[in-house]
Amino acid sequence: MKALVAHSYGPLDELAVVDVPRPTPGPGQLLLRVQAAALNPIDARLVTGELSQLFPISHPFVVGMDAAGLHRQPVPRHAARTPASAGPAR
Repeated sequence: MKALVAHSYGPLDELAVVDVPRPTPGPGQLLLRVQAAALNPIDARLVTGELSQLFPISHPFVVGMDAAGLHRQPVPRHAARTPASAGPAR
């Protein structure tokens, strides 16, 4: 799969789109086929190192927390529900 990666702290123009292994979702996680992604201000601050004292990251770092897409694998309807969000199934 393709991912936007920071190989070290630095300017945003040093980010690279590279091939990375497809992750395997763990319990309570979903694997998405991403159809839209965005970088938010926190992503930029993580990449440049502005937040390194509060949130140090290991490199290489796959950038981006905002994404929308489709489930790659069927998931039981109840699997994504947590006690905090539990309510009538729709």
